Amino acid sequence: MAALQPKPILLIRIKPKGSLKVKIDLSKKFGCFSSESRNLLLAAKTFKLDVVGVSFHVGSGCEDSSIYRETIETAREVFNTGIELGFKMTVLDIGGGFPGTDTADVNFEEVRTSSVINNALDVYFPDREIKVIAEPGRYFVASAFTLAANIIGKRTVKRHPRNEDGNIHEPRDHQMIEDRMYYINEGVFQSFLYYALFHEERELCPFTLKVKGTDTDTLFKSSLWGSTGANIDCILEEVLLPDMHCGDWMCFPNMGAYTSTLSTVFDGMLKPIVRCFCRENVWRSLNSNQAN
Repeated sequence: MAALQPKPILLIRIKPKGSLKVKIDLSKKFGCFSSESRNLLLAAKTFKLDVVGVSFHVGSGCEDSSIYRETIETAREVFNTGIELGFKMTVLDIGGGFPGTDTADVNFEEVRTSSVINNALDVYFPDREIKVIAEPGRYFVASAFTLAANIIGKRTVKRHPRNEDGNIHEPRDHQMIEDRMYYINEGVFQSFLYYALFHEERELCPFTLKVKGTDTDTLFKSSLWGSTGANIDCILEEVLLPDMHCGDWMCFPNMGAYTSTLSTVFDGMLKPIVRCFCRENVWRSLNSNQAN
């Protein structure tokens, strides 16, 4: 850094302490242990690099809000070390990891109402001159997008029932069960790649757009498949859905984080088109405000 930029302004990134309950642990790739921070700060001082604060990221999709308090406490220790060595420490970056949906195991409301972050900042960083920043990407965009997918194929298959252990019953003792396989114009190589990589299929909650004359009360065991030729292109192995047909639509809410950005064009499939919309009353209100 000293060779490329003579006067950089830097933050020292630390690893969160303890066992992390997160979907994506970013500390494996970035950050130092607090015990290593003094040597790094001394090296920065030797090369006349200006370290102005501390940053951390507890991981994407945090499921335990207490880790914020623990890491903010660690950041305070590193702050004190930096001040002791002569650095003017003025910035604390608490990273992201904030859930963006109400269905998350620990939603942002719970983090806020329990005042975990705010209380920790009051205790360890009471000086209001310190600038606290964050990286709330998932929080802002996760629920802002809904994926609409079209059914392009359907199969009805019969299989032997399974018992509680997941084993197949003897064919002669039980009647065959009828399942439905739906193929849609999306898949695990497109908008569902994140869910396939991190095994988060349980978060997918598809709903169907009611088609006139369709019985939506009777549900059938179904599976959802992508449109590529790969046999691993299975979005959901088991989901209850009404009897649907080619041309029908189903929607997946909370598809704004790590979906289209990870989407590929494997097998020549196109990336999804993004269309913006808002409720009519919101649109009229926005236009009214602009006119005023």
